[in-house]
Amino acid sequence: MVILAQHAADGIVLGAILALPALGLALIWRIAGFPHLAHGSLMTIAAYAAWAATSAHLPIWVAVTLGLLFAAAAGVGMHLGVYQRLAGRPMLSLFIASVGLELFLRYGVIFVFGSDFQTFPLPAQRGIRLGIVSLRPLDLLLLAVALLALAGVWWMFRRTQVGRRMRAISDNAALARLSGISPQRTLIAMWILVSVLAGIAGILLGMRNVITPTLGWDVLLLAFAAAILGGITNPFGAAIGAFLMGLVSQIGIIWLPTSYEEGIAFALIALVLVVRPRGLFGESVRI
Repeated sequence: MVILAQHAADGIVLGAILALPALGLALIWRIAGFPHLAHGSLMTIAAYAAWAATSAHLPIWVAVTLGLLFAAAAGVGMHLGVYQRLAGRPMLSLFIASVGLELFLRYGVIFVFGSDFQTFPLPAQRGIRLGIVSLRPLDLLLLAVALLALAGVWWMFRRTQVGRRMRAISDNAALARLSGISPQRTLIAMWILVSVLAGIAGILLGMRNVITPTLGWDVLLLAFAAAILGGITNPFGAAIGAFLMGLVSQIGIIWLPTSYEEGIAFALIALVLVVRPRGLFGESVRI
């Protein structure tokens, strides 16, 4: 029972972090209309930028801010420099472009920072006992930050003009345009949002483990799987799918080797999609 509870707690922390890129991937699919394989690079760029700032002895809050700014700049740059120029092309063109950008940015990171592992200069911590589970203060902080970010996105979608415009574009782009909503401005706002979410996830993952040039790529498939599990047409359903993915993958390795972690997660997707092809919370759409 104690082991099960401990793995479930670890799964909740992992799921909260995965929910950030999963939500972003679902937003890109819903608004821009293609699977974004360069999303992992946004996580990696933010983590390395924040690490470089801490290596220069800047305060952690300044380092995190710089990391998120670099991620946002990279996301908007990809949109303006590549995706906007491919507007109206088949989805496959945008998908292939995102693959090329992922490789370009990954090797760009290796060129600038090298391929060695890096770590944030964080002090060693003892676990805090919470009932029958034990979590490091850092894990509790990462969980709180991820949940706060998710709550902030929910509030933005429900209470702000920008959020309402994104919802309108995702529901019916042509009608939204006739209503006076600028798709271009809305797309830029969307790319800033999803890039910042990816950046937060990258920095949190870097703090929890180590920073590598493949940090974002290593979790991208899990984030995509979470989005598909929850329903890739429903951003907040994708976030819920990430929590389920984190729980199942961490609980599953109680009985199976750690190397089976991703296999357990994808087996869950296969089972769910057999029963509900559009995901747990997805909507029926024609692609």
